[in-house]
Amino acid sequence: MKRKVYLYNATECPRRTLDCTNIRDFLKENGHFIVENPEEADDILLFTCAAWDMPEQYSVEALKKLKTYQKNLILMGCLSEINPELLDMFFNGIKIPPKTLHSIQNHFSHETSFSCFDRGNDCSSYLRRPFEIQRNLTRISSIRNIPKQLFRYVKSSVYFGPVRTFRMAFDLLTRKKEYSLKIATGCVWNCSYCAVKWAIGRLVSRPLEECDEEAREAVREGGYRRVRLIADDVGSYGLDIGISFVDILDRLTRINKFFTLSLGELNPVWILRHYEQFNEILKRKKIVSLVVPVQSASQRIIGLMNRKYDIESVKEHLSGLKRRHRYLHLITHIIAAFPTETSEEINKNVSFIRDVPIDAGNVIMYSDRPGTESSKMDGHFPQEEKERRMGEYFRLLKKSRYQAEFREKTPYAIYFTR
Repeated sequence: MKRKVYLYNATECPRRTLDCTNIRDFLKENGHFIVENPEEADDILLFTCAAWDMPEQYSVEALKKLKTYQKNLILMGCLSEINPELLDMFFNGIKIPPKTLHSIQNHFSHETSFSCFDRGNDCSSYLRRPFEIQRNLTRISSIRNIPKQLFRYVKSSVYFGPVRTFRMAFDLLTRKKEYSLKIATGCVWNCSYCAVKWAIGRLVSRPLEECDEEAREAVREGGYRRVRLIADDVGSYGLDIGISFVDILDRLTRINKFFTLSLGELNPVWILRHYEQFNEILKRKKIVSLVVPVQSASQRIIGLMNRKYDIESVKEHLSGLKRRHRYLHLITHIIAAFPTETSEEINKNVSFIRDVPIDAGNVIMYSDRPGTESSKMDGHFPQEEKERRMGEYFRLLKKSRYQAEFREKTPYAIYFTR
């Protein structure tokens, strides 16, 4: 029986957004109908996130609203594995976490298996809050920001030439033609604050040849000039199949076509471990953006987080990459108000951002996730103190000449950029 399905992505997570897009294609290929109004649907698929407080709140609000339509509601994403007790209070329906994503085909008639669609895709249709052209134009055209943008254009032109630089800038401004290339799922780490690992499962890397073929198809036949590598930790790619993440970067950057690569969620460990090879690959001028979530610039806090790197080495290596490849856009994440964080450590975090220098990133308020090691630690701060600390981060970033804004107008997260 063919079904009418409404898909709602309540997350900003690129991995869940890709899942949503691929499930849409699976349903359409098998004759089901994607509808734009939940009232018309037989089934509603809600994609959730619960990595920390704010996305969990959005997901719960969306769930409560969609329940009112009294349709067959299927809960996708991480919420069901991260906070089942909260969920059980008002939902007892079908739950499909990322680690069992393929079980979606058990709920819809099909001739073509979901495995045929579990790959990369263009995810622009299912961004929860797409970055609108007008919003980007407002930022770029602000009087204070015009000199910076002109300087970046000139600086990039030295490396890429004015034509390629203009094409990259235009694509980024309009958010056109970005291909999300899925290379792996799962995580090998055991960070003390993270509960996402329970929802995503063990590391499973896609074969190198398969990823390479898909990237070539996207760039040459699909016309994509921007490719984003999608994994829970890009640097873990290949550990389960006997290769490393620099192997896939080496292969992809040899594609003889103009396009750029963005790397998301790269644990700093991999920069330290593969620095020389990575530096050589960057010389090909294909990799233009790199997300390295350091989470803290305090070695003491890094130890409490159970993350395995020396922060001074990370600082030295990232600074070296910026000196050698000035076009490289470096992004990081910082967790604010981690248990026992001191005022000195707040200053260390902002100094790290300024001194590397980091181009953009997020400061995210720490939140307990059920069952995590950090939730059982001493030294937790009350909400009022967490909010005060977020204000302190905001003030220090502005003092360091970063543009900063509270995301969603709440104290839970700050977005900053140079």
